[in-house]
Amino acid sequence: MRQVLDAALHPPQTNTLLEVDQLTIVTGMVEASLGTSVGPALTLFHFERKSLVIRPLAIANLTRKIYMVLRQEGSLSVAAQALHDLIVFRMKD
Repeated sequence: MRQVLDAALHPPQTNTLLEVDQLTIVTGMVEASLGTSVGPALTLFHFERKSLVIRPLAIANLTRKIYMVLRQEGSLSVAAQALHDLIVFRMKD
């Protein structure tokens, strides 16, 4: 997913500090307000929780359907908000 997102947002404008591969860890981190996640439809069942919201992303030049997962309530961390804002901004292109 990281390569797909980086290609869609080229040139990359993120400074990743932590990246994990296990979806259970990702889910826990999103629920704990430690970040957001971007993933394909195949992985969405991992994030089907009342505390989370899943939003489709439509980024120009991206042929694969991907989704952003974030907390239903509360604010995002500074890093998570920056990624969210970057993706939303690029969706307008």
